[in-house]
Amino acid sequence: MCSLHARQGFGGEGGAYPQKKKSGVRCRVLKSEMPRLDYKTCKHCGRAAAEVGALSHTRLCAECWEQRKRENNLSLVAKRGAPFRYWRQQVAASVGGVLLDDLRDGA
Repeated sequence: MCSLHARQGFGGEGGAYPQKKKSGVRCRVLKSEMPRLDYKTCKHCGRAAAEVGALSHTRLCAECWEQRKRENNLSLVAKRGAPFRYWRQQVAASVGGVLLDDLRDGA
């Protein structure tokens, strides 16, 4: 049986517990699958939690979360769009760098 507590993995998603890997049984709990009962409406589509079910910790319903995840992945693969620019800026900032595009846009 899986624990209800997720282990932090790459990209903020839950990872498999070591003891479960050894036995061949995988146990994954994503942060987005941990419902927040105090959230009442989806911040993207505005539908009520009673209509769409439990909302994630990011205040998204399952449909909007899946759509946002798909759009982000496609943006990273295509290497264009706002999610890709944000990722690129954060990677540069993690090593103390600034992108030349940002310097040019600021001037």
